[in-house]
Amino acid sequence: AGKRIHRADRVAGLVHDPQQRLAVLTRRPHCHAGLETRPLESDPNGPGPEPRRFRSITWADALRLDCVLLQAKAVRWGHRFGVPFEVASNGSDNPTRVGEPTTSLEKPAKSRRPLRVALLGLGTVGRGVYEHLLDRPDLFECVGVAVRDVQRHAKDGHENSRWSPEPGLHYWEADIPDIRLLFGQFLYYAGLIPWNTLISAITWQRQQRPSFGRISRMWDYLSDDEIREIIAARAVGERLGETALRQGYLTHFQRSAVVGFQKWLQRPIGEFFQEIGVLEEEEIIYLLKLLKKHNSRVIWSRW
Repeated sequence: AGKRIHRADRVAGLVHDPQQRLAVLTRRPHCHAGLETRPLESDPNGPGPEPRRFRSITWADALRLDCVLLQAKAVRWGHRFGVPFEVASNGSDNPTRVGEPTTSLEKPAKSRRPLRVALLGLGTVGRGVYEHLLDRPDLFECVGVAVRDVQRHAKDGHENSRWSPEPGLHYWEADIPDIRLLFGQFLYYAGLIPWNTLISAITWQRQQRPSFGRISRMWDYLSDDEIREIIAARAVGERLGETALRQGYLTHFQRSAVVGFQKWLQRPIGEFFQEIGVLEEEEIIYLLKLLKKHNSRVIWSRW
């Protein structure tokens, strides 16, 4: 044990930053250096495709790697005394392992199109969300914002094409987007129902089923205190069940059981359109076939 501590102390001496040195000292004998980024296979500023990150790298390859983040003397010392270590950004759980028998690269990331987002209202919260969307064009595309006073918001200097009057009987006039759709969304994008009818249908459907937390509490999966803790830890856009699973409050089976029970209790959204007289049963069946064709085409077009 004393020899392992001595080795870790010497590795820590090769790390300049105090926090990085502490990270090394607390991971014996398999040390972890918390750097700002992981080693790449080539210069990211150079020509050609974006370089991939190393999942693991041998001592020899690490020494040949021209990377300022990985000190050659640290690699030589680790090789000499048989102390592998990891390089990762602070707080990351996906490090590069240095000193492995083989060198391997991460699989290339699949290119994903930005998520298309439409905002309803532009108050204090909506403004903050809107500015965040504009700051991350790689992740989000703001396709429109519904507001009461178009002229007032257009004076802010943003694109006038983004603003539209607050939706009442607002019908979609463009082509159906090339994405997978649910039945209510398909009706809206096909121009068959206005926006406010879609929102009413979604609200009606959700009211037909008990909430995830209520079912979990009824089945003694979660207590009231645990539900409050889960809500506090929930990330933006994350469902309650996903957070409970991530935090270890529920197992995969328990979450699937609650979701399955919710779906069993939930009435099909088509019944709402029947109740308000928008669609007949035969029309719903026909439109469901069209929706199935649309979603199948979207899936195959991405292969």
